[in-house]
Amino acid sequence: MGAACLELAHLKRRQPGADVTSWLLAHPARLTDAEMIQQILLVIGAGTEPSTNLLSNALL
Repeated sequence: MGAACLELAHLKRRQPGADVTSWLLAHPARLTDAEMIQQILLVIGAGTEPSTNLLSNALL
């Protein structure tokens, strides 16, 4: 998963777009590759957890 996040960060450095990863890369803090990996994983986790809980509770 970390390698995929790193690849995404490298792609978005070359081809920025209107997405969260590009916005993180454009931030004045200038995150390193290691910090970018952690931030992308955090955003993925924060986005999938509520959906997982919603679906699980709906199935119950």
